[in-house]
Amino acid sequence: MRKIPFFCNAVFLLASVFAVGLAVAAPQTLDKVVAVVDDDVIMASELGLQMHMMETQMRQAGREVPPPEIMQRQVLEKLIVESIQVQLGERAGVKVSDEQLQKALADIASQNRIPPEALQGAIEKQGIPFNMFRSNLRKEIVIQQVQQALINKE
Repeated sequence: MRKIPFFCNAVFLLASVFAVGLAVAAPQTLDKVVAVVDDDVIMASELGLQMHMMETQMRQAGREVPPPEIMQRQVLEKLIVESIQVQLGERAGVKVSDEQLQKALADIASQNRIPPEALQGAIEKQGIPFNMFRSNLRKEIVIQQVQQALINKE
């Protein structure tokens, strides 16, 4: 009968404990879908960031912030409508060029009386990721173009 060296037993035991630890580790939710809108999904993280952005804008404007459950419903409805409009724009071939986006960013900086290169810092200082701000701005431009096309069509 062959004896298994002590080292091999220790490695086997350690590997078994590690494997059992992995098997019983509690699953973690990274994000969850809060709405499905045709070809798009709205994630809980997006809803949370949009709520934060809305709250920041309301406070800056001196407006009263509604209770969280009301704000969540309103922001979710807004995200659903925006998603539908953006999808309509995509289907119609509406595109926002980088130049259009840069001009819109420069306009926002000008309206806030800050240099364009300081805009990113000012946005992030409010707790809003700049890439999300740019993405929202791009969506808003698409939505404006879709709405304008609908108005011109009538």
